[in-house]
Parts: sequence; structure tokens; C-alpha cells
Amino acid sequence: MSWTATIYMQFPSRAAARTAAQTVGAQFPALGKVPDGDERYALVAPIQPPWTTAPVYDAAGNVTTPGVLATGFWVMFRFNANKVNTASILAQIAASGFQRTPAVPSVVWA
Repeated sequence: MSWTATIYMQFPSRAAARTAAQTVGAQFPALGKVPDGDERYALVAPIQPPWTTAPVYDAAGNVTTPGVLATGFWVMFRFNANKVNTASILAQIAASGFQRTPAVPSVVWA
């Protein structure tokens, strides 16, 4: 299988994220539930929003200035590039206005 690059998206709420995922054919299960998947996507995972301002630490590792997280409900996912309609799905995502490219993502796909 060949997978797309990791896609990061910022939504105003969990409900909006779930609706968008379902629109492009990815499952976004309820909390605590595991998706049964169809090999169209690798994962739809809620993640910590990236820092807009990173926290500052002293030499002992204590926070001296708290950081500020970006707002919204953030998710990351990848699609199987070998499946039908992947280009169409990626175009829908790009046109949605929710896709983001964080300078330093809070979670990186290994």
C-alpha cells in the first residue's frame, strides 16, 4: 500500500471533525471505540493542538512561562493512495478550509 502524507486539520469541534471524516469516507468512532476500517485510511486520530507559543522552561525543567495551544479540535490522518477516489478526497480536504500545515506538529506519524 502507498499512503498519502500526513494530513493535519483544525476543526471548531469534535462534531465538525466527525462529519468531515464521514464525508470523505473515513470512520471517526465515538470515544473508546475502535474503527473497523476498510483500508481506505490509516487513522483518524485526535491530537493535541500545536503550540502557537511554546512553553519556556528553566534549567531544572520547570515551566517559567506557560505556552499557548492553538484553538479548535485537531486531527491527523492518511489515506491509502491506491484506493479509488483518493485524488478526489484530497481535493475535497484542500477545499474544505480546515487543512493546516503546523510548523511543528504536536504529533508526527512515525
